[in-house]
Amino acid sequence: TEGIGDAIRRAKGLNISVYFDIDDLVFDRTFTDQIPSVAKLSRSEKAIYDNGVVRMAATMQLCNYGITTTERLKEEMEKTLPTVYINRNCASEEMLAISEDVRRKRKLADKRENIVIGYFSGSLTHNSDFEMILPALVRVLDDHPNVRLLLMGELDLPPVLKRYKARIIRKKFADWRKLPEIIGSVDINLAPVEDTIFNEAKSE
Repeated sequence: TEGIGDAIRRAKGLNISVYFDIDDLVFDRTFTDQIPSVAKLSRSEKAIYDNGVVRMAATMQLCNYGITTTERLKEEMEKTLPTVYINRNCASEEMLAISEDVRRKRKLADKRENIVIGYFSGSLTHNSDFEMILPALVRVLDDHPNVRLLLMGELDLPPVLKRYKARIIRKKFADWRKLPEIIGSVDINLAPVEDTIFNEAKSE
């Protein structure tokens, strides 16, 4: 926004270095235009989204340095910024402690009759990732009546899965402190990722 731009310019005028920190490749339309969920937006929604991408790039261009999470993002940011540092995503000590507690309780729990397969999606950009495994997932659901599917986050339910509605558990986003318990409630955690530059920038 103009306010952010003014703040950056004032800081640089006072000889204060400004770092642009980002963990997703959403500052270049060359890549965001390739995201299937973005391509499906209406013309007005796409215009708003694209404007955000352009403003993100403009903000980065005003900064002195960059901070990001993966080698691929660093490579793309270095086309604009002279120096980019990598600060990888990691779990905090609190999240590790919560996760260890969940795992300990899981080991003490009785074995369940049903097998729960989980998929945790952060945004609709993962619809195409999920579609990669649909044929295998349908076979598993057909062959094993005791399998349940837990879907959490932003994800469009593919039509082929609607016939398994009674065996699908949908959950909305949750506070990160509750996330380990939800992940720990599944037996198998799915994490398919398409081989694209956009995904390469967010996964290593």
